[in-house]
Amino acid sequence: LAPMALRRRMLWYLKGFVCLCCRCRVEGQMVDPARLLPCQCGDRMLWQYLPGFGQHAFSCEQCGDCANDEDTKKEKTLSFAVLGALCARWSGLAQAQSALEDLCAQVDSLHDDHFARRCLHLLFLALEADEFISSKGLPDAEGAGQRWMREVHQLGLWQERIRPGQHGGMLMMLSFKSLAPAIRLLANGDDATRDLMAWAGPVLSVDDAWDGG
Repeated sequence: LAPMALRRRMLWYLKGFVCLCCRCRVEGQMVDPARLLPCQCGDRMLWQYLPGFGQHAFSCEQCGDCANDEDTKKEKTLSFAVLGALCARWSGLAQAQSALEDLCAQVDSLHDDHFARRCLHLLFLALEADEFISSKGLPDAEGAGQRWMREVHQLGLWQERIRPGQHGGMLMMLSFKSLAPAIRLLANGDDATRDLMAWAGPVLSVDDAWDGG
């Protein structure tokens, strides 16, 4: 789910190689769809390679303006901070929300579709899913389950939108293992649930095979 630069850094740190898969090569040479900044013209700046400058930078699709150094450095710092939060061990939703309150406020300066904003939201939903599963029943608050399903569905659509044809919804389920079981627990047969079950299906099949074996 992470941007190309963070994926490559993590693989280098953990495995000692630079990833040259098709996805990393394309995003490295063209546009990384998970890194965006808002532009003053009202459009968005994408992290992309600019041949005229011979380097990567945030550049607006509409007006061609580029982000200043301060905003670029801030985006990089926040991206690393969110990656650290995603890799951390949390005892529960309340602890994570309390510890990450300041970080959540800071990432609000990024574009709505930036990896950092979306994946922090996804982290909280995954921790909430842990609570649903551990209680072995539907959420206590009225409408909480439907709200949770709706928000997970929107994040899955975000992944499918920024990386079409790359099974983003399923990758989301693989990245946060509590999502698929919670979806099955809360499934109600509407359109959003059908999308979610399609994304969660491969993960649930593996879990069922493992439990059955």
